[in-house]
Amino acid sequence: MKQILFVLLIAGMALPGLQKAFLLFKVKPLNGDFVFAEQPALSAAGWMDGTFQTKFDSYMEQHIGFRPFLVRLNNQIAFSFYDKVTNKNIVKGKDDFLFEKWFINTYYGKDFIGTEKIGQQVSKLTVIDSVLKSRGVQLIIALAPGKADIYPEKIPGFMIGDVNSESNYKVYSQKLRESPVTVFDINSWFKKLKPEFDRNLFAKGGTHWSRDGALMALDSLLKLIEHETGEPRNKLQIDGITQTQTPRDPDVDILKVSNLLFENLHTEYYYPDFHYEKTHPTKGKLIANGDSFFWIIFESGLKSSFTDVKYWYYFKTIFPDNFKEPTTIGDISLLNELLASDVVLLLCSTSNLKKLGWGFIDRAYDLLTKDIEKEIAVEKIIRSIKNDPKWFASVKAKAERRNIEPDSMLRLDAEYVYKRK
Repeated sequence: MKQILFVLLIAGMALPGLQKAFLLFKVKPLNGDFVFAEQPALSAAGWMDGTFQTKFDSYMEQHIGFRPFLVRLNNQIAFSFYDKVTNKNIVKGKDDFLFEKWFINTYYGKDFIGTEKIGQQVSKLTVIDSVLKSRGVQLIIALAPGKADIYPEKIPGFMIGDVNSESNYKVYSQKLRESPVTVFDINSWFKKLKPEFDRNLFAKGGTHWSRDGALMALDSLLKLIEHETGEPRNKLQIDGITQTQTPRDPDVDILKVSNLLFENLHTEYYYPDFHYEKTHPTKGKLIANGDSFFWIIFESGLKSSFTDVKYWYYFKTIFPDNFKEPTTIGDISLLNELLASDVVLLLCSTSNLKKLGWGFIDRAYDLLTKDIEKEIAVEKIIRSIKNDPKWFASVKAKAERRNIEPDSMLRLDAEYVYKRK
């Protein structure tokens, strides 16, 4: 028996090294973004001052065989026996509900930016809304829900705070309601809906709203857009609900990055089967400046209701509706894009309200209050060029010589004429 135990011990010690060298077994990699230590170069100086040993120790620890399995095993033990998640940004709440910490901190107002700052932003949004409306563009502010806002009873005891504290959501929702800006307060709606709703608005292992909840919000959003613009839209038609214990993205997004052995919380998931009406022609351009809560909506076929959809992800990367060749905000004329749109949607979850718009509000305010006069004059010149056949023909010829689009050449010439005046 001693010999058998000794052999098993040696084999157990040797297996990680053999796995690293020969990949004896396929091991599921860890989820998330990691920066792995590189193997350090041996040098006399590094050996003498101990830096080589320190770096090599980190390298070996991160590249040992079976490391992903061993990490998952350790994480599962912490989760199952101690109600802990080793990911520093995630906590385990009651009934296995997982939360990202910042959603809880936001719920209790720990990231509150102040009434004055929020008032200034709402004042700017009021001006932006007024100018856009004068140009036939509809602005809508959508306040997406936070998991802690909808399920505060699931927050772990050690993170419970003062629910009566001021928060970014409380102040923004109040001041926006008092303004003329069109607001879709989904967070407030979900709070009222939850007591009588028998499906998950947020899944236990997800940080974003469930696909079920997001599609309900999309259905109401399309109806709101139709009401505000007076343009009929092809809306969602729910054909049925699929109930399953097999989750789909994003319902286990933070469960996955918790890197447990078992990625199943034994709960029910509900997925709507839907299609779009085809009773109205698709019409209009939608710009959605939003955080990651817009992803489910974006990938749910908005092209069925608009001729063009652009997703300004955190007001940084622009994703077209075909998901190909994203560009950045710096690559476009922001003023031209805004004025050429039909609907501008600003969608933000409660956890991101401290930076609502991610710079959009200040930039749009400056452009629409300072450069609008120039834009009106340039558009007038463009119309004059188009109404003069000879002038318009010369612009087209110039565009062909420069190998650019006629509309681009038209604008360049109009801006040149404006500057000369």
